[in-house]
Amino acid sequence: MQPQRSSSFQLIFAALILLLHGCVSAGEPNKLSFDELSQRVLKDKPSLRQFMRKGPFAIIERDDLTLRISADETIRFDYYMSNQRQPAPLIIFQHGNKADKSVHRKQAIRAASWGFHALVVEQESSDQWTDNGLRLSDFIKIIYKSPRLLERSFDRSRIILVGHSFGASAAAIATSTNAPVTGLILLDPALFEAEVKPYLARLETPTIILGADPDVFKSKHRQVFFQLPQTDLLEVSIAGATHNDAQYPNMFNWNHVLGLKQAPKKYYQEIFTGSILASAVSFATIGSYTYAWQAFQNDQVAFKDMKRK
Repeated sequence: MQPQRSSSFQLIFAALILLLHGCVSAGEPNKLSFDELSQRVLKDKPSLRQFMRKGPFAIIERDDLTLRISADETIRFDYYMSNQRQPAPLIIFQHGNKADKSVHRKQAIRAASWGFHALVVEQESSDQWTDNGLRLSDFIKIIYKSPRLLERSFDRSRIILVGHSFGASAAAIATSTNAPVTGLILLDPALFEAEVKPYLARLETPTIILGADPDVFKSKHRQVFFQLPQTDLLEVSIAGATHNDAQYPNMFNWNHVLGLKQAPKKYYQEIFTGSILASAVSFATIGSYTYAWQAFQNDQVAFKDMKRK
């Protein structure tokens, strides 16, 4: 049974501690808005390759911020703001097992350069993924109700959640417990406990699964993330990619150094990053995976095992 968590209590205690360890590359806000840029993007042939390079927006970075979600719980995060005058869609990244918020930094920076605000949360990195999902749900509900808690306001109607590995399970739990998420992106998702399955079965949010090449790495029970949800869902595997190519940058790992596991490669990390942005643009502009599906179809050499429902 899901624990009862008081949203009113959380809002009373919600607060930001702004520890300005980040860098600022701001200046005057860009006159271009996300919506103006995305309309230009939609006029061109759908492609993920354009998102494998920096976008036109300057970025304001804030590191090691803290949001209190209850009397005794906080979540740390880094916030990458797209420097524009209009409220922008928000992408939230949840890292996976034995990782931290740093492993999605380059993806968040790329997203901000393309007009999204991007936020990377950090939670317990092992053994608490159900609780992490519920905390993540609380976190999203709090910033949705009080967007001024963040330095730059965002478009509350366009929150996109991204989760890697076991963090994908947490992201699915958060979304299925009524966090106001408009699009869900799962990066080579892994199932850590059977109790996640009922949450997957309740998913109603459009979802895109971006997986590693199953001939290179087989994520734990990845197939259930496609089988159980009864929602619009697209799944592709990135040909040649391994599990941790979905992180950018990747954490140091002796198994990679010693050759016991395939090491991440920048090319595949860029394919994952471009695919995340194509997926996020699809959700933020047309509310479905259609643009992303077309982009993946137009670059089939990068993908395998494409399917949808």
